[in-house]
Amino acid sequence: MSFHHDGTDAETVLRVIPAIEVDQRQRVGNGSGPGAAVGVGGNVAYRHFNGIVSAISEQHPLLGKYVHRYFDDIKRHLQSLRKVVTPKARCFYIVGNSKFYDTMLPVEEIYAALFEDAGFRNVGWKAIRKRNSKKELFEFVVHAVAP
Repeated sequence: MSFHHDGTDAETVLRVIPAIEVDQRQRVGNGSGPGAAVGVGGNVAYRHFNGIVSAISEQHPLLGKYVHRYFDDIKRHLQSLRKVVTPKARCFYIVGNSKFYDTMLPVEEIYAALFEDAGFRNVGWKAIRKRNSKKELFEFVVHAVAP
């Protein structure tokens, strides 16, 4: 996985965000019902993920569980999304990285890894805005193409 710069500026990206094409014959599941995961426990396909969650959990165990559950839910969402978008659909998500107790949470990298794990191609991200809080926090557009 690498940073992908396609020359698109933030204004252009923001205009095409609604362009995810959905096959109306199927619907994305909401994670509830038979077979839905209960609690924390799924494997998130980002090699540093468990270490990051452990570092956060040392300071605040419940927050560590929330972080893990959030990305486990996003993993299931992207797997479901792949089943309903049209082939070659361009998908864009705006996300912000975070920092908990001096532990950086590279949300853009985790989303990119989850897109790749779900089978999307041409995955990358680009910083689009500096956030108005801690100096190391940014918003990113994470993009991918459906197979």
